[in-house]
Amino acid sequence: MEGILNNLSLATYNCWGFKSSMPDVQKLLNDYQIIFLQETWLAKQRLDNLSCLSVSHFAFGKADYDFNDGLVHGRGHGGTAIYRSKNLKASSFSNCDGSIIGLRMFLKKSELCLINVYLPYCSRANTDEFLAYLGKLRQLC
Repeated sequence: MEGILNNLSLATYNCWGFKSSMPDVQKLLNDYQIIFLQETWLAKQRLDNLSCLSVSHFAFGKADYDFNDGLVHGRGHGGTAIYRSKNLKASSFSNCDGSIIGLRMFLKKSELCLINVYLPYCSRANTDEFLAYLGKLRQLC
């Protein structure tokens, strides 16, 4: 497995809004086989925008908000995405929201699970939510 991992290139990027960081993401796509994005700020109806940047990568994303949920005030929030090179044998997965998504890679004799997490801990006010997500991560592992 080490030989395969030595040739694997991975980047992670908190883009603070996919639309405004598209040039940066494009540069990453030129250099990396796998890119994890956090804080895409895309609504569920806009996740297809992820696919417009690369013909050599598959795109998979999850969003935390939906235009159909009612009036949206301010900018979007949260959201994660994964780009993976089309030559990698892998599948994407997620929990029910946009905070945890992953990539299961199928290697010659084993599997490798990579997890992309957006989980801010701002203050003690969100400790319970933070701990609940740590529990979800533990279940995935």
